[in-house]
Amino acid sequence: MSNLYRPPFAYPTPRVYREETFHYSFNSSNVAALGAAIAAGQLIADIILQMQNDAEFVCRAVKVMLGTAPSNLYVWIKDPFGNYLSQTYVPASLYVTGSGAGVCGSLDVPIEEIVCPASGIWTAYLYNPTAAPVNPPAFSFFGVKRYPLEAAA
Repeated sequence: MSNLYRPPFAYPTPRVYREETFHYSFNSSNVAALGAAIAAGQLIADIILQMQNDAEFVCRAVKVMLGTAPSNLYVWIKDPFGNYLSQTYVPASLYVTGSGAGVCGSLDVPIEEIVCPASGIWTAYLYNPTAAPVNPPAFSFFGVKRYPLEAAA
């Protein structure tokens, strides 16, 4: 998957850091909870999406990918500090495309910078209000890894 994310704002790198463009992807291959269909009326809570422990991650966009036409699946995401990105569950068809049209997950949703600590954990909640099973989405977080510069000797 190519990283087509481009930040919508100019974020200067603080002088004491160097930054590298990076994105995290979570799907059925690295998160077991995303590997099984969500039964009708079922709520899947506390899906752990763990960041790596080598550096802070500055998240600037989120992508929720279903790879299908709009779905009735509901999504709720919590950042590593316990803040929810919305007030409640949001229909994936609106959350991931903005207008509810097209293939779910075709757009990045820009967010203000969230500086996640090394080993930070995002948490996802999924709810299927329909009468049929729905496959869970994949999640991607776009931004930069921020490494501290070493002091000159």
